[in-house]
Amino acid sequence: MSFFKMGRSTSNALFWLLALTLVNSFAVINTVQANSIWASAIGSVELVTSESDTVNQHPQTFLKNELLVALKSVKVQQKRGLAFWNYGKTLDEVSALFSDEEARLLAHHLAAAFKLAGGNEDIIFTLQRKKSTDLTRLVSSTVISTGRMFIDNDQLNIIFGEAWGKPTRGLDNTPITRRYAGISVSQDTVRPGSRLKQSRLAVALVEGGILKIATDNRKQRKDWVRVSLDSFREDSRALSSYDQSTAQASPKQIIEDFDTLSSAEAKLDKLTRYYEKGLMSDEVYNRLTQAILENAL
Repeated sequence: MSFFKMGRSTSNALFWLLALTLVNSFAVINTVQANSIWASAIGSVELVTSESDTVNQHPQTFLKNELLVALKSVKVQQKRGLAFWNYGKTLDEVSALFSDEEARLLAHHLAAAFKLAGGNEDIIFTLQRKKSTDLTRLVSSTVISTGRMFIDNDQLNIIFGEAWGKPTRGLDNTPITRRYAGISVSQDTVRPGSRLKQSRLAVALVEGGILKIATDNRKQRKDWVRVSLDSFREDSRALSSYDQSTAQASPKQIIEDFDTLSSAEAKLDKLTRYYEKGLMSDEVYNRLTQAILENAL
């Protein structure tokens, strides 16, 4: 009986080893076909051959802040697992997937990629960062977000492979090793998101503002969002009267805009619109919100 169990364990181990070897081989093949635009220990942007026969609206030239507005519009909620410590808890508050610094960094390199992309190419990106942990995340405090981007029907499409998911490489750019069936296997694969198959994300994408959840064959894709080119290009023009180096409005300018508003509700509504468009940092938003609630503004 013990010999039978040992044989079954060995078979399971060989199965997982073979499966992961095939996945890694496939990833290596795709990497060879990629055209790197930016690569560092914390992230990358690449051009890859499109999965679809549909011709993308590439190349595209974006102004400095247009992609920044689009990236800042991506909001998420942390999912709650089935563990007992989550019983009775609601979803976390909606928060931005990318910080201000991350959005500016990605926007810069994505703009360069879109300028070079051909009609048969998609853009894929990866970005890692440190994130606070709780009991629902017993792995690393480092999380990764990855995605595939392209433009068609005058819409910017972002298909996420990961959103605050488990990274495959550490911040020192070395592959992370995990154990499967008792065998240590080095993981070095990145899922950039796919038109062909929905990815299961660690967080839930939230529709709102200029951001829309995509549908594919009348079925909602929880990993795929679309933003109209006209909508985020229009919003980005609002940045022209603000500090272009940081793409943020100063508290003084925002307060001046509040002079015509009498109620706290109207002020909070306008402040939220500024924040959702990426015109201010989290710190400024929280400070002004507190001031409005305390009737200081």
